[in-house]
Amino acid sequence: MDLIVLGICGLVVAELLMRLPLVASVRTITATAGKAVQTVSSKSISDHWKERVLPIYALRMGLTSIKAFAWLLLAFSPFLLLDLVWPGEAENGMMARLLDWRVMLGLTVLCGGYASLRARASRYSDAAAGVNSDYSALDRFLHKMVLGVPFVSEMVHDIERGAFLKSAPDISGQPHVFIAGLARAGTTVLLRDLHLTGQFGTLTYSDMPFVLAPNLWSRLRGQSDPGALRERAHGDGIQVNAESPEAFDEVYWRVQDGEAYIRPDRLLLHTPSSDVVSGFTDYMALILKRRGKTRYLSKNNNNILRLETLTLAYPAAHFLVPIRDPLQHANSLLRQHRRFADCDAFTADYMDWLGHHEFGRTHRPFVFDTPPDGDPNTMDYWLQVWIDAYRHISRISAENLTVVEIEKLATDPSVQRKLAKKLDLPMLDMTEMRPIPRKEVEPVDQDLVAEAMRIFNALRSVDGF
Repeated sequence: MDLIVLGICGLVVAELLMRLPLVASVRTITATAGKAVQTVSSKSISDHWKERVLPIYALRMGLTSIKAFAWLLLAFSPFLLLDLVWPGEAENGMMARLLDWRVMLGLTVLCGGYASLRARASRYSDAAAGVNSDYSALDRFLHKMVLGVPFVSEMVHDIERGAFLKSAPDISGQPHVFIAGLARAGTTVLLRDLHLTGQFGTLTYSDMPFVLAPNLWSRLRGQSDPGALRERAHGDGIQVNAESPEAFDEVYWRVQDGEAYIRPDRLLLHTPSSDVVSGFTDYMALILKRRGKTRYLSKNNNNILRLETLTLAYPAAHFLVPIRDPLQHANSLLRQHRRFADCDAFTADYMDWLGHHEFGRTHRPFVFDTPPDGDPNTMDYWLQVWIDAYRHISRISAENLTVVEIEKLATDPSVQRKLAKKLDLPMLDMTEMRPIPRKEVEPVDQDLVAEAMRIFNALRSVDGF
């Protein structure tokens, strides 16, 4: 087991060495040294000028050397942290295993092979290999290593906290916004329109796969092109690129407290401890530091499971629950379930890592009392899912929880003005929000329809949204 952990750390170190500006720092030192030598040896430059310019070169080399040493220390930090987070099986600890010449040789070969594979993989896309995915072989490996290995996820988050938390903004008492509803309720378009106001900081696709270390990853990847807009996998017309906001903060809850609510066939109600919630507050601060904002914006459907805890923990925040016609909503869930039922293995793993189990191959229903009955390929099943979720929401009494009828928000300017005022925002420009076309639905139990409509009408009449 020790060797496996050392191997994983070695691959992380290799990736960090390639991502960090270490090579650029060394080039700067070399180039500056070359200029200094040329200056000293040049007969056309006066001694007076040499005396003025050489200290500048020396200072530049000194400062760059300090930076290079810092990058090198950061790159090898996974090994330095091993004795703290993984005591190992050997009598003298993990560092003793690392210093064994055979282990060092093996890690050198492993990391060299990885670097070579990484260089080659960057030149090829999965399309060339006949794989239907936006991710290259290297991207898949990196996602699996960072998101799929709990040790690595926790380690990078610890590094992020240690390096950036002290300089993160104080976000206590800020009117953050949390969007939580069943998938296909309009949560994504509401997220995108609120994000367009420029008032909020949130996670985006550019933070993947190091979503638990957004500042560290930003330093590693540097400036990059967000890329062209492309329709997301849902086939719903929503165009995304690297700068598009998305629901990734569930990774924090999964890594820190997943055993409390994630089961192989369902997701349970989640009551995180005060320590876990406090850690999430720190995580929000780190994300806001990355974005240069003080108000956090979250879209996380799984927050339905912990709404009672979060509404109490953040009394100044706004919790928005989008709601739409139950039949049309259940029909949309059914269509997406069928669309993702036969997704490839990487997509299934990706959904698991992000905690997205709303539909498809990795579907795990929210269970509040008893799990929904029946076949997920029927309307009855998804209408029962709808009933269970929104019945639970209807029972939560919290002044900072607001139900938003998404179809009214898309078409009624007065509703848009009311929501903007509630959130202390300028007039919302609902660029993404649009009327949802009604689609024909399959046969469904009319008793379920009646119960769903009862809950729907009760919820949408609460505050006029």
